[in-house]
Amino acid sequence: METKESNKTVRILHLEDTYTDQLFVQETLVSEHLISEIDVVKSREAFENALRAKVYDLIISDYSLPSFDGVTALSIAKRICPETPFMFFSGTIGEELAVDGLHGGAVDYVLKQRPARLLPAIRRALKDARERARLRGAEEKIREQAALLDKARDAIILCDMERRILFWNQGAERIYGWTASEAAGKILADLIFNGNPPPEIDAAMKVLNERGEWSGELQEFTKDNRSITVQGRATLIRDDQGRPKSLLIISTDITERKQLEEQFLRAQRLESLGTLISGIAHDLNNALSPVMMGIDILRANPKPEDARPIFDMVEASTRRGADMVKQVLAFARGTDSRKSTVQIDRLIQEMGKIIMDIFPKNINCQVNTGQETWPVSGLATQLHQVLMNLCVNARDAMPQGGTLTLSTKNVRLGPLDVSRHP
Repeated sequence: METKESNKTVRILHLEDTYTDQLFVQETLVSEHLISEIDVVKSREAFENALRAKVYDLIISDYSLPSFDGVTALSIAKRICPETPFMFFSGTIGEELAVDGLHGGAVDYVLKQRPARLLPAIRRALKDARERARLRGAEEKIREQAALLDKARDAIILCDMERRILFWNQGAERIYGWTASEAAGKILADLIFNGNPPPEIDAAMKVLNERGEWSGELQEFTKDNRSITVQGRATLIRDDQGRPKSLLIISTDITERKQLEEQFLRAQRLESLGTLISGIAHDLNNALSPVMMGIDILRANPKPEDARPIFDMVEASTRRGADMVKQVLAFARGTDSRKSTVQIDRLIQEMGKIIMDIFPKNINCQVNTGQETWPVSGLATQLHQVLMNLCVNARDAMPQGGTLTLSTKNVRLGPLDVSRHP
């Protein structure tokens, strides 16, 4: 019965100067139905040229040639095609030299005095070469898969059932800061939870054991103890008998996304608050309008002299309330991102009124505006907020009270002044 390798043409390079030995090798292969393609060479130059011109499955070499020897041929073959099996078929090689040849990389040696060993030695050399090629292919495939896993931005982690880390890709290194060598063999919780896993881990493991999969968000920690939010997905891997064997975890860092979501929700709340404030301010304004009109009507009618101070106080309070409502409305409408021309003097005066109304009475506010102060291009709400922040800082710096002065003036900046603010 033909063997599997007999269906494939075996390419052999035979280094031999004796015709009868060349013929013997060819006839031996033909008699055993081993389909082969044999190139015979006799010199060093022809041997090197053949190795560079073609890929061979096997090299058979005599040990002693007139101007060449098998040891040199072995070293040349290992340099040009190190994966090709090399064997000696010679009548002059001794046991000590044969052992040296095996140490040098030869797969076998056969004495011409024992030709029956030739074919089994060839079959064994070809079988071993195929097995090595298969292992190299498997290793290369594993390396390619590992390289693909390392290119993933997500953390890919493989643990045994004791949650001891078996695999830690470069994505995990980027997210958590621990290198693969540092993480190998460590308990996963010791790295990502500082040894103190949250209660939800027990619930996650219960789901994992029941369903084989789990996904959810977790708060974890990096090597530098920085808290991060991850979207985790865990899969239970079982052996052929269905028993849990390992745990595959894929984690995505969503910290930045969660922060953006919180900012968006905060902006929505502020927008809703602004709408509410605007509605309340309108209602207050509507409530104050009749009071202002009533004061004007009362002033136009005869009244006792002692009632004048009361009218003045009511009018002043009402106008101050109207100004406060105006400021609240200006703040509530501060969502426009388009710049406009802003009169700084007017802004300062409005700020002064707000300070007098809401700051402690032991703080006196003085407003000194310049003459013909230039307008500026900007966002009125943002400028208002900047001034308010400065005034609040000044208030906090005067716990015992004092004078807070707001003033404006035109200033021309020279090159030196500008250079300090690149």
